[in-house]
Amino acid sequence: TNNFEAGLAGNFSWNSSQYISSTIFGVGPFANYYFGRSVYLTSQFQQYFVNSKDKISNQTYTTNESALNLGGGYMQNLGNGIYMQFGATYNVLYDPKTSIFNGGFVPNVGIVVGL
Repeated sequence: TNNFEAGLAGNFSWNSSQYISSTIFGVGPFANYYFGRSVYLTSQFQQYFVNSKDKISNQTYTTNESALNLGGGYMQNLGNGIYMQFGATYNVLYDPKTSIFNGGFVPNVGIVVGL
């Protein structure tokens, strides 16, 4: 519909320093619902796959983690079907004792084209 969209999202992150290197790959479905082209609700499930290596001890670490981000935000029409998007989500599966992430809160800013 004009107010609902769903799809598959993916992400990739690579980090390297003098002491450690890591890669994080995530994939999963998302859904957004828009109210009057200015406010939206969003949900996104991501399954993350993590590989890291301690360059000093040469030890490797592999794990995975699930995240269910729920939230919403505001969209500002910039003209010609282009919108600026400001929002935030919270990972409701976040566990500070076991998570690879620093927190469950995820702010976001983006450009949407073609709504």
